Amino acid sequence: MRRIGKALLWALALTLAVPLALALISPCASKCGHYNRANLAKMEIAYFMDVLETYCSDVCSFPTEEQGLEALRTDPGVRGWNGPYVSKEVPLDPWGTPYRYSVIGGRPQVPSIGGHEPITSSQIPHPCCP
Repeated sequence: MRRIGKALLWALALTLAVPLALALISPCASKCGHYNRANLAKMEIAYFMDVLETYCSDVCSFPTEEQGLEALRTDPGVRGWNGPYVSKEVPLDPWGTPYRYSVIGGRPQVPSIGGHEPITSSQIPHPCCP
């Protein structure tokens, strides 16, 4: 029981820390123009992957491709949904292009194709709700 409490505390800390970091970095990125957009996209993708893991632990599956990342914000009508998992609309990537959501081999993928080189999410190492 104590492990679950620690895991939930870490998940809460990550859920709060990443958006806070993005909120602090984004204004500088748009004002300065020197910030590496690829790094910002990688941070946002990592955040989506963490939130998708939380969604999966509640629902025992990832959102379908039809539900997409919007399932993190609005209830897609699935049993166990305990969101919203994100407080704002799903943002565009740093190049103004929507993030693409797909499920390949049972694992979510959240690539950004806005830059010169596509930036892809790494697969979650352990299956969700085996």
